[in-house]
Amino acid sequence: MLYIDYKKMYKHLSNKYDLPEYQIEFIHKAIFEMVVETMREQKGKNIYLPEFGRFGVPKMKYEKYLQKIRSDTDRLEKSTDS
Repeated sequence: MLYIDYKKMYKHLSNKYDLPEYQIEFIHKAIFEMVVETMREQKGKNIYLPEFGRFGVPKMKYEKYLQKIRSDTDRLEKSTDS
């Protein structure tokens, strides 16, 4: 099994994209939380991650998740603007 050092990955991506590490971590977790939800449901709207796979999620959950992402993003933007 391949072990991934997430802290090292966050630091690398933080430097590459000139973003704080906590935002990189947030993005990473958000993507894979969505994948987990998709895998649980396995129906409804399809989500495709290139070179990773295609997953489906019910429309209602998909919309609810998008609202959560938007509110979390708004919260992050407000906290970094201060």
